[in-house]
Amino acid sequence: SGPDDTTATISVPANYVEYCYNVKARWNTDNYGVIESKPSNTACAVSFLPGDIDFNNNVDVSDLLAVVDFVLEVVLPSETEFRNADMNNDMQLNIADVVMIIDVIVGGGQNARTIAQSEGEVIADLTRTDQELMIGLDYAGLTRGIQFTLRVDKAVSIGSPQLAVDGEGMMVVSNQSEDGTLTVLVFNGTGGTVDREGDILVRIPYKFTGSRNDKAMLELTDVQVAGILGQALPVTIREKRVEIVIVPSIFALHQNYPNPFNPVTEIQFDVPVESQVRLTVYNIMGQEVRTLTNETLKAGFHSIRWDGTNGLGESVSTGLYFYRLSSSSFTSTKKMVMVK
Repeated sequence: SGPDDTTATISVPANYVEYCYNVKARWNTDNYGVIESKPSNTACAVSFLPGDIDFNNNVDVSDLLAVVDFVLEVVLPSETEFRNADMNNDMQLNIADVVMIIDVIVGGGQNARTIAQSEGEVIADLTRTDQELMIGLDYAGLTRGIQFTLRVDKAVSIGSPQLAVDGEGMMVVSNQSEDGTLTVLVFNGTGGTVDREGDILVRIPYKFTGSRNDKAMLELTDVQVAGILGQALPVTIREKRVEIVIVPSIFALHQNYPNPFNPVTEIQFDVPVESQVRLTVYNIMGQEVRTLTNETLKAGFHSIRWDGTNGLGESVSTGLYFYRLSSSSFTSTKKMVMVK
């Protein structure tokens, strides 16, 4: 196309055939006619159809399912499968490649691309209720696909991700690896956009399987969002972690352990809602020996150790003692014995 253009496009009759070529320089001279240089080293390459992962010279649903499995790491691609699946040649397989293969299948995603596209950053977050995790996207524009990873603590069992909006062509697929990491893809198989309920994209049911003293942490990572053209949109994760613990349903004061004790014992108690709580030790005469706590405590399971000393730090004598837990709506007293 120009005197400095060194690019040449060569049409070949078939895909998946190795074609080899070399390059010569040729000059037309006035005195010596046509002069040719020696040929360059021979280079060989295999022509291919982008998106044709099963090498049948056609891009269809089977190829879409294949690239989804590659992104979810259900199957590892061969070198040639990776080459055909990497639609944007960025040496990565992700939601952008899924969207671009859908475009080939449906003919360019015209339904989505005729809608005006807003610019701006996508804000993602992870929130929860007592029964489900929610993945949210705060974005004024339109999206074609979303990919994210959820790191799941071993004390949490999660169910299958569910779309907040079950629109036409909408699909959600996922894979949980042995270490608990969940990878999720959301896209529209018809070439349209991905819908949300408000800002909620996906809901994931979960169950806490830990003990009363366990805590579980879940983390949202690697959020990738494809825009109308399959391009990567900038993403910031606003809320990326949630903590899950068991919260008791009622106040409770438990028997100290060990009992009898010398010189230290542990007292456990349950607080169902944030409350002002007082835990006090009394002697057999009903006299206050020591206040172990008198403060506002968060809901949860609590434990306090008593080292057998009074408020002055002096060791108390052998005998029977009482400990009382009290709040605005609850009072309970139990016995314990110190021996020396």
